[in-house]
Amino acid sequence: MRELDTLEHGQVGKRYRETVRMPFGRTGTIDIEVKEARAGERLVTEGEGFLLPRMSVDFAALSDDETRVEWRMVSRNQRWWFRWLVVPPLRRVMRGRARDGLRKLRENLEREPS
Repeated sequence: MRELDTLEHGQVGKRYRETVRMPFGRTGTIDIEVKEARAGERLVTEGEGFLLPRMSVDFAALSDDETRVEWRMVSRNQRWWFRWLVVPPLRRVMRGRARDGLRKLRENLEREPS
């Protein structure tokens, strides 16, 4: 992920270029823009291209030591064939990546400070 402008991170309008792993070992890039940002509460981004991704992350403090994080990734592509042919395998891929990301986050958070 690299920034495409000089706006502050998390500011509405901030643009990034994300390099993503695609099927069959290929990589691609998606330009994304912050559409909504409330520090400690919500972040929404949208990307362009074939997938038209929209990601939202909502944070809710449950206690001093716990925060609930709700991550959602959807496509704004409304074509019927996209919904039938592309979304099902993409959903499986994203679930696996989300599971891996959560595992890595937990490992980092539970690691003893050095």
